[in-house]
Amino acid sequence: MLLLSLLLASLPYQVSGLALPQTMNKRIINGFLMPKTLGPYSVSVVRRKGNVLYMCGGSLISKQHVLTAAHCIVDGNAAADPSTVTIGYDSMDKDKQKKAVATKVTFNPSYLKDGKTDSRYDLAIIQVEPLTLSDNTQVIPIYGGSIVADQTIMAMGWGGTEPNAILRNLLRGVKVKTGTTKACQEFSGSFDNNNGPQVCTLGSLTPEKSTCGGDSGSSVVINYDGKVALVGANSIGVYIGSDTSCGSKNSAHFYVHPYYHIDFITKTTGLDKSKLVIGTGRTGKDASVSADENASATVTETVIVTPSLPSDIANLL
Repeated sequence: MLLLSLLLASLPYQVSGLALPQTMNKRIINGFLMPKTLGPYSVSVVRRKGNVLYMCGGSLISKQHVLTAAHCIVDGNAAADPSTVTIGYDSMDKDKQKKAVATKVTFNPSYLKDGKTDSRYDLAIIQVEPLTLSDNTQVIPIYGGSIVADQTIMAMGWGGTEPNAILRNLLRGVKVKTGTTKACQEFSGSFDNNNGPQVCTLGSLTPEKSTCGGDSGSSVVINYDGKVALVGANSIGVYIGSDTSCGSKNSAHFYVHPYYHIDFITKTTGLDKSKLVIGTGRTGKDASVSADENASATVTETVIVTPSLPSDIANLL
Protein backbone atom coordinates (compact mmCIF):
# COMPACT_ATOMS: atom_id res chain seq x y z
CA MET A 1 0.00 0.00 0.00
CA LEU A 2 1.09 3.61 -0.53
CA LEU A 3 1.52 4.30 3.18
CA LEU A 4 4.13 1.59 3.51
CA SER A 5 6.12 2.45 0.38
CA LEU A 6 6.12 6.18 1.13
CA LEU A 7 7.39 5.90 4.68
CA LEU A 8 9.98 3.28 3.84
CA ALA A 9 11.25 5.49 1.06
CA SER A 10 11.87 8.41 3.41
CA LEU A 11 12.83 6.66 6.65
CA PRO A 12 15.06 3.63 7.42
CA TYR A 13 12.23 2.08 9.39
CA GLN A 14 9.52 -0.48 8.98
CA VAL A 15 5.88 0.43 9.41
CA SER A 16 2.83 -1.42 10.69
CA GLY A 17 -0.75 -0.26 11.05
CA LEU A 18 -2.10 -1.20 7.65
CA ALA A 19 -5.53 -2.70 7.32
CA LEU A 20 -4.81 -6.41 7.24
CA PRO A 21 -6.53 -9.29 5.48
CA GLN A 22 -8.59 -11.53 7.73
CA THR A 23 -5.92 -14.25 7.63
CA MET A 24 -3.38 -12.12 9.50
CA ASN A 25 -3.20 -12.81 13.24
CA LYS A 26 -1.19 -10.10 15.00
CA ARG A 27 -3.33 -7.66 16.95
CA ILE A 28 -3.21 -6.24 20.50
CA ILE A 29 0.02 -7.48 22.14
CA ASN A 30 -0.03 -8.51 25.82
CA GLY A 31 -3.27 -6.70 26.49
CA PHE A 32 -6.40 -7.61 28.43
CA LEU A 33 -9.98 -8.54 27.70
CA MET A 34 -12.08 -5.37 27.64
CA PRO A 35 -14.92 -5.18 30.19
CA LYS A 36 -18.35 -5.02 28.60
CA THR A 37 -19.03 -1.57 30.01
CA LEU A 38 -15.91 0.01 28.52
CA GLY A 39 -16.30 -0.56 24.79
CA PRO A 40 -19.86 0.01 23.54
CA TYR A 41 -18.54 2.76 21.24
CA SER A 42 -16.04 0.43 19.51
CA VAL A 43 -17.04 -1.01 16.16
CA SER A 44 -15.35 -3.35 13.73
CA VAL A 45 -14.82 -2.14 10.17
CA VAL A 46 -14.60 -4.53 7.23
CA ARG A 47 -13.82 -3.54 3.66
CA ARG A 48 -14.38 -6.13 0.99
CA LYS A 49 -12.22 -6.19 -2.13
CA GLY A 50 -12.87 -9.21 -4.29
CA ASN A 51 -12.42 -12.26 -2.09
CA VAL A 52 -10.31 -10.44 0.51
CA LEU A 53 -11.68 -8.84 3.69
CA TYR A 54 -9.65 -6.02 5.21
CA MET A 55 -10.16 -5.74 8.97
CA CYS A 56 -10.04 -2.51 10.97
CA GLY A 57 -11.77 -0.85 13.89
CA GLY A 58 -13.52 2.43 14.52
CA SER A 59 -15.32 4.61 17.06
CA LEU A 60 -18.97 5.60 17.03
CA ILE A 61 -19.03 9.40 17.44
CA SER A 62 -22.72 9.84 16.61
CA LYS A 63 -25.67 7.58 15.89
CA GLN A 64 -24.64 7.41 12.26
CA HIS A 65 -20.93 8.32 12.08
CA VAL A 66 -17.87 6.15 12.68
CA LEU A 67 -14.38 7.62 12.97
CA THR A 68 -11.62 5.37 11.62
CA ALA A 69 -8.25 5.49 9.81
CA ALA A 70 -8.27 6.70 6.21
CA HIS A 71 -6.05 3.84 5.05
CA CYS A 72 -8.80 1.43 6.10
CA ILE A 73 -11.20 2.75 3.49
CA VAL A 74 -8.97 4.08 0.70
CA ASP A 75 -8.98 2.00 -2.47
CA GLY A 76 -6.22 3.14 -4.80
CA ASN A 77 -6.49 6.90 -5.08
CA ALA A 78 -10.09 7.25 -3.94
CA ALA A 79 -12.45 6.27 -1.16
CA ALA A 80 -13.80 2.75 -1.37
CA ASP A 81 -17.31 2.15 -2.68
CA PRO A 82 -19.52 2.51 0.44
CA SER A 83 -21.33 -0.72 -0.44
CA THR A 84 -18.07 -2.61 0.19
CA VAL A 85 -17.66 -1.22 3.73
CA THR A 86 -19.52 -2.74 6.68
CA ILE A 87 -19.39 -1.93 10.38
CA GLY A 88 -20.09 -4.38 13.19
CA TYR A 89 -21.63 -2.97 16.37
CA ASP A 90 -23.68 -3.76 19.50
CA SER A 91 -21.21 -6.32 20.85
CA MET A 92 -17.51 -6.60 21.67
CA ASP A 93 -17.71 -10.17 20.36
CA LYS A 94 -17.40 -9.94 16.59
CA ASP A 95 -19.38 -13.16 16.15
CA LYS A 96 -22.39 -11.52 17.81
CA GLN A 97 -22.28 -8.10 16.20
CA LYS A 98 -25.08 -6.49 14.24
CA LYS A 99 -24.04 -5.22 10.81
CA ALA A 100 -24.59 -1.94 8.98
CA VAL A 101 -23.45 -1.13 5.46
CA ALA A 102 -21.90 2.29 4.86
CA THR A 103 -23.93 4.88 3.00
CA LYS A 104 -21.02 7.29 2.59
CA VAL A 105 -17.26 7.15 3.11
CA THR A 106 -15.11 10.30 3.38
CA PHE A 107 -11.42 10.61 4.18
CA ASN A 108 -9.43 13.72 5.04
CA PRO A 109 -8.40 15.20 1.66
CA SER A 110 -4.95 16.02 3.03
CA TYR A 111 -4.27 12.30 3.55
CA LEU A 112 -3.85 11.46 -0.14
CA LYS A 113 -2.46 13.91 -2.69
CA ASP A 114 -0.78 13.18 -6.01
CA GLY A 115 -0.58 9.49 -5.16
CA LYS A 116 1.25 10.11 -1.87
CA THR A 117 -0.13 9.64 1.64
CA ASP A 118 0.46 11.69 4.78
CA SER A 119 -0.15 9.72 7.98
CA ARG A 120 -0.76 12.93 9.94
CA TYR A 121 -4.14 13.07 8.20
CA ASP A 122 -4.96 9.35 8.33
CA LEU A 123 -8.58 9.96 9.31
CA ALA A 124 -11.93 9.04 7.77
CA ILE A 125 -15.63 9.15 8.56
CA ILE A 126 -17.97 6.28 7.69
CA GLN A 127 -21.65 7.19 7.57
CA VAL A 128 -24.39 4.61 8.15
CA GLU A 129 -28.13 4.74 8.65
CA PRO A 130 -28.90 5.99 12.20
CA LEU A 131 -28.31 3.26 14.79
CA THR A 132 -30.45 2.65 17.85
CA LEU A 133 -28.41 3.48 20.94
CA SER A 134 -28.47 1.06 23.87
CA ASP A 135 -26.25 -0.23 26.66
CA ASN A 136 -24.19 -2.02 23.99
CA THR A 137 -24.23 0.75 21.38
CA GLN A 138 -23.13 4.18 22.54
CA VAL A 139 -21.27 7.16 21.18
CA ILE A 140 -17.98 8.39 22.59
CA PRO A 141 -17.13 12.09 22.96
CA ILE A 142 -13.90 13.44 21.49
CA TYR A 143 -11.41 14.67 24.08
CA GLY A 144 -10.50 18.32 23.53
CA GLY A 145 -8.05 18.87 26.37
CA SER A 146 -4.27 18.91 26.54
CA ILE A 147 -2.21 15.73 26.21
CA VAL A 148 1.11 15.64 28.06
CA ALA A 149 4.13 13.36 27.90
CA ASP A 150 4.16 10.16 29.97
CA GLN A 151 0.37 10.10 30.07
CA THR A 152 -1.42 6.76 30.17
CA ILE A 153 -3.92 6.15 27.40
CA MET A 154 -5.62 2.94 26.32
CA ALA A 155 -5.65 1.50 22.81
CA MET A 156 -7.87 -1.38 21.76
CA GLY A 157 -8.66 -3.79 18.97
CA TRP A 158 -9.78 -7.31 18.14
CA GLY A 159 -7.34 -10.22 18.20
CA GLY A 160 -4.76 -12.18 20.19
CA THR A 161 -2.90 -11.08 23.30
CA GLU A 162 0.38 -12.73 22.29
CA PRO A 163 2.66 -11.87 19.35
CA ASN A 164 1.78 -15.13 17.59
CA ALA A 165 -1.68 -15.72 19.02
CA ILE A 166 -4.51 -16.98 16.87
CA LEU A 167 -7.11 -14.54 15.63
CA ARG A 168 -9.73 -13.85 18.28
CA ASN A 169 -13.14 -12.25 18.22
CA LEU A 170 -13.22 -10.45 21.59
CA LEU A 171 -12.20 -6.82 21.99
CA ARG A 172 -8.96 -6.32 23.90
CA GLY A 173 -7.19 -3.28 25.28
CA VAL A 174 -3.65 -2.29 26.20
CA LYS A 175 -2.28 0.56 28.30
CA VAL A 176 0.43 2.65 26.61
CA LYS A 177 2.19 5.92 27.45
CA THR A 178 2.73 9.08 25.46
CA GLY A 179 6.28 10.12 24.62
CA THR A 180 8.05 13.46 24.59
CA THR A 181 8.19 15.46 21.37
CA LYS A 182 11.95 14.95 21.07
CA ALA A 183 11.78 11.18 21.57
CA CYS A 184 8.88 10.76 19.14
CA GLN A 185 10.60 12.85 16.47
CA GLU A 186 13.41 10.31 16.42
CA PHE A 187 10.87 7.96 14.82
CA SER A 188 9.09 10.52 12.64
CA GLY A 189 10.50 13.91 11.73
CA SER A 190 7.04 15.12 10.73
CA PHE A 191 5.66 14.62 14.24
CA ASP A 192 4.70 17.94 15.83
CA ASN A 193 3.63 17.25 19.42
CA ASN A 194 0.90 15.28 21.17
CA ASN A 195 -1.55 18.14 20.73
CA GLY A 196 -0.92 18.30 16.98
CA PRO A 197 -2.17 16.02 14.18
CA GLN A 198 -0.91 12.86 15.92
CA VAL A 199 -0.54 11.42 19.40
CA CYS A 200 2.64 9.37 19.93
CA THR A 201 3.37 6.52 22.34
CA LEU A 202 6.76 4.83 22.82
CA GLY A 203 7.47 1.12 23.10
CA SER A 204 10.26 1.86 25.57
CA LEU A 205 7.71 3.14 28.09
CA THR A 206 5.56 -0.02 27.98
CA PRO A 207 7.79 -2.80 26.56
CA GLU A 208 6.03 -5.76 24.92
CA LYS A 209 2.68 -3.99 25.09
CA SER A 210 1.27 -2.35 21.99
CA THR A 211 -1.21 -2.31 19.18
CA CYS A 212 -0.25 -4.14 16.00
CA GLY A 213 -1.26 -4.75 12.40
CA GLY A 214 -5.01 -5.11 12.10
CA ASP A 215 -5.83 -2.70 14.94
CA SER A 216 -5.96 0.21 12.49
CA GLY A 217 -8.66 2.79 13.08
CA SER A 218 -9.54 1.37 16.48
CA SER A 219 -10.31 3.55 19.50
CA VAL A 220 -7.60 5.09 21.66
CA VAL A 221 -9.10 6.61 24.80
CA ILE A 222 -8.30 8.67 27.87
CA ASN A 223 -9.80 8.91 31.34
CA TYR A 224 -11.55 12.27 31.59
CA ASP A 225 -13.08 12.79 35.05
CA GLY A 226 -13.97 9.12 35.28
CA LYS A 227 -15.44 9.02 31.78
CA VAL A 228 -14.00 7.56 28.62
CA ALA A 229 -13.16 10.07 25.86
CA LEU A 230 -11.63 9.53 22.42
CA VAL A 231 -8.06 10.77 22.07
CA GLY A 232 -6.90 8.89 18.96
CA ALA A 233 -7.49 6.47 16.12
CA ASN A 234 -4.82 3.81 15.65
CA SER A 235 -2.73 4.64 12.58
CA ILE A 236 0.89 3.48 12.21
CA GLY A 237 3.82 1.98 14.09
CA VAL A 238 7.46 2.84 13.31
CA TYR A 239 10.40 0.62 14.24
CA ILE A 240 14.14 1.28 14.46
CA GLY A 241 16.68 -1.54 14.27
CA SER A 242 16.30 -5.25 13.68
CA ASP A 243 13.48 -5.88 16.15
CA THR A 244 10.34 -5.09 14.19
CA SER A 245 7.99 -7.19 16.28
CA CYS A 246 4.92 -5.57 17.78
CA GLY A 247 5.74 -4.45 21.31
CA SER A 248 9.39 -3.73 20.47
CA LYS A 249 11.14 -1.29 22.81
CA ASN A 250 12.55 0.42 19.73
CA SER A 251 9.19 1.46 18.37
CA ALA A 252 6.74 4.33 18.37
CA HIS A 253 3.05 4.22 17.59
CA PHE A 254 1.23 7.17 16.11
CA TYR A 255 -2.50 7.74 16.50
CA VAL A 256 -4.43 10.34 14.55
CA HIS A 257 -5.64 13.00 17.00
CA PRO A 258 -9.38 13.60 16.38
CA TYR A 259 -9.61 16.93 18.17
CA TYR A 260 -6.88 18.45 16.01
CA HIS A 261 -8.96 17.47 12.97
CA ILE A 262 -12.27 18.65 14.44
CA ASP A 263 -12.98 21.03 11.54
CA PHE A 264 -12.84 18.14 9.06
CA ILE A 265 -15.03 16.04 11.35
CA THR A 266 -17.70 18.72 11.83
CA LYS A 267 -17.75 19.58 8.12
CA THR A 268 -18.09 15.92 7.14
CA THR A 269 -20.71 14.96 9.72
CA GLY A 270 -22.66 18.22 9.78
CA LEU A 271 -22.57 18.06 13.58
CA ASP A 272 -21.77 20.98 15.83
CA LYS A 273 -18.48 20.88 17.71
CA SER A 274 -20.30 21.27 21.02
CA LYS A 275 -22.10 17.98 20.35
CA LEU A 276 -18.86 16.10 19.78
CA VAL A 277 -16.24 17.42 22.21
CA ILE A 278 -15.64 17.39 25.96
CA GLY A 279 -12.73 18.52 28.11
CA THR A 280 -11.62 21.56 26.08
CA GLY A 281 -8.82 23.34 27.89
CA ARG A 282 -8.36 20.57 30.43
CA THR A 283 -5.69 17.93 30.89
CA GLY A 284 -6.87 14.33 30.92
CA LYS A 285 -6.21 12.25 33.99
CA ASP A 286 -4.06 9.15 33.72
CA ALA A 287 -4.32 7.98 37.33
CA SER A 288 -6.65 5.21 38.43
CA VAL A 289 -10.27 5.94 39.27
CA SER A 290 -10.82 4.43 42.68
CA ALA A 291 -14.10 2.93 43.81
CA ASP A 292 -14.85 5.77 46.20
CA GLU A 293 -14.22 8.61 43.76
CA ASN A 294 -17.30 10.49 42.66
CA ALA A 295 -16.45 10.67 38.95
CA SER A 296 -18.58 12.91 36.79
CA ALA A 297 -17.76 14.71 33.55
CA THR A 298 -18.75 18.25 32.69
CA VAL A 299 -20.20 17.86 29.22
CA THR A 300 -22.52 19.56 26.78
CA GLU A 301 -26.07 18.34 27.38
CA THR A 302 -26.40 16.98 23.86
CA VAL A 303 -23.37 14.69 24.22
CA ILE A 304 -24.20 11.07 25.00
CA VAL A 305 -21.40 10.01 27.32
CA THR A 306 -20.13 6.48 27.72
CA PRO A 307 -20.53 4.79 31.13
CA SER A 308 -18.41 5.76 34.10
CA LEU A 309 -15.42 3.58 34.74
CA PRO A 310 -16.62 0.79 37.07
CA SER A 311 -14.66 0.06 40.24
CA ASP A 312 -13.59 -3.42 39.11
CA ILE A 313 -11.51 -1.92 36.29
CA ALA A 314 -10.17 1.05 38.21
CA ASN A 315 -6.59 0.33 37.17
CA LEU A 316 -7.15 0.13 33.42
CA LEU A 317 -6.55 3.83 32.95
